[in-house]
Amino acid sequence: MLRLNAFIKSTELLLVSDFVLPETTDLDQAHSATANYRQQLEEARKQLLEKARSDYLEALKAAEELMSAAKAGQADMEQAEAVMAAVRAAGEKLDRLANHSVQARLDEVEAATKKAVELALQLAPINDWAQDSEVSTEILNSGSIETNLDLTNLTTEEAMSKLKGHFTALEEHEKALLEAEKRLNDLKESGLQHIDISQLELATAEARRKVEVSLMLCSRQIFC
Repeated sequence: MLRLNAFIKSTELLLVSDFVLPETTDLDQAHSATANYRQQLEEARKQLLEKARSDYLEALKAAEELMSAAKAGQADMEQAEAVMAAVRAAGEKLDRLANHSVQARLDEVEAATKKAVELALQLAPINDWAQDSEVSTEILNSGSIETNLDLTNLTTEEAMSKLKGHFTALEEHEKALLEAEKRLNDLKESGLQHIDISQLELATAEARRKVEVSLMLCSRQIFC
């Protein structure tokens, strides 16, 4: 029973262990990032179905022999019943873990991984635009804002066209960001437990920062 209970306890702890959801647009990379945790779950289920199951059957046989002895007046009936109850409870927990809980956790990991990739795909165009756009901006340590927008040597019409293109893209990416933030919130409220989403939170916050910088520039009429 000691080893059986140890198998059960270690599996229960594994089920409530946090795993980190990566920030990647590649599902294969996301699966690789969670591979170690999934392998631990698979190994735990294998141990439960093989070694722990064998230990349970041995414990059950011993409990049945003790019950027979108690009925024959050769052992304490109260103790025998307590042992049998403990063995059966362990067996029920073993079956629940091996046949339901571990698979449910694996399903959670897969669902969360796919949601993480969907969120990263939503953020990717925003980050690419902020990095590649001619009007990308950075907040300096001093708190001032620097931009590489260059409207020199452009006619008024050309400058206005360039600015219009920038703000049209900004509006589109802000809409995409709102959708990404909604996806992040949905992930938080999905009921998935013991999942570290800090990488996704940081990525979403950084995308929001980049959009807010551009919006700030507009509100100050730097580009308008």
